[in-house]
Amino acid sequence: MAKSKKITKEELALVSEKISQSTNFYAALGRSFAAVMKSLPQLDQVETELAEVQKDLQEKYGSISIDIATGEYTQQETAE
Repeated sequence: MAKSKKITKEELALVSEKISQSTNFYAALGRSFAAVMKSLPQLDQVETELAEVQKDLQEKYGSISIDIATGEYTQQETAE
């Protein structure tokens, strides 16, 4: 029977460490991706609500540009 060949203990430890680090990174990425996917419906809801507020403001004030810091607004020129 042929004698089995092995890498050194140090090499095996290094390979094992790098595999473990890689696995940990993939797990962290998976958790981050899951958090993003969980947040997307909430973001969609906020964007829908923002669009409704913008529509209401446009109906009330016309086409305006609002300074979010002060609440001041200026009329926007419309292209004819």
